Amino acid sequence: MSYSLTLHFFPSPRGVHWESPYALAKSVLINTLTFGPRQIGHVSVQLEGPSDNIHAGMRAVDMNDNRKLILLKHLGFGTFFMGTPGFLEDRSLLEPEIERRQKNGHFSFLRFEISEASFLKTRQYLVEFREKTGNKVYGFPFRPRHAEGGGCSAFAASVLEVAGLMNDEFKKNWSDRVRVPEFLIGSLEPPRRRVWLSQVLLPIRRNKRWAAPQEPGRDIEFWDPDMMHAWVLKRWQDLQHFPIENETAVQEKNAKGILVQASKIVPTNEPIWLA
Repeated sequence: MSYSLTLHFFPSPRGVHWESPYALAKSVLINTLTFGPRQIGHVSVQLEGPSDNIHAGMRAVDMNDNRKLILLKHLGFGTFFMGTPGFLEDRSLLEPEIERRQKNGHFSFLRFEISEASFLKTRQYLVEFREKTGNKVYGFPFRPRHAEGGGCSAFAASVLEVAGLMNDEFKKNWSDRVRVPEFLIGSLEPPRRRVWLSQVLLPIRRNKRWAAPQEPGRDIEFWDPDMMHAWVLKRWQDLQHFPIENETAVQEKNAKGILVQASKIVPTNEPIWLA
């Protein structure tokens, strides 16, 4: 019997750039003005076994929620530290979009052939995650395996952790950490602080760098769909010239992907849900 776990990467329309607060705000605005789907990118997972084909992807119930917080509540980068109502997408929502993107090529994937032990533990996690209240909250700061909720890419990363497939290369190339300057973080709590969109989009010096460790601000760690997608495309090109053990460059219609033979990997005894 064969078992597989696939991560599907939906890149943003024009790229999300994290070089500075200004670069990030400008790139998000440009993506928004495309009026295309998945404006900040997306990641979903697919778990397959002899009698299972489970799709799951974390997303906001209303993708306009963050825009309202920025434009109407004037929270600026304060939205990074807040949650909005979320839900877990299923096969009926994800499969048609995956099929469309395989045709246009604006899409990539990473597929693992996995052990039965990895399959069973991952399946348990996906079933329980859907049942827990954590899948009702969408946002950057939330930790999926603590049943807090999470963003789409953090959720996908948590699935890899449970399956025993997370490694240092993925962490290095798919995630990052920045310190958001305090003056760009709006708040609804007293003392009320408003950050106007025009403040964030000003191409002035203080908006062109993240805060230093000793400066007032708040740290945010994140997984990035665009970074994940870029890694797959680079890896796919590398495999055309340099073989890598247990990895194969594959293609489904116009979508590039990597197939990893990981059927000998068994997940650790670490509990699925963390305290």
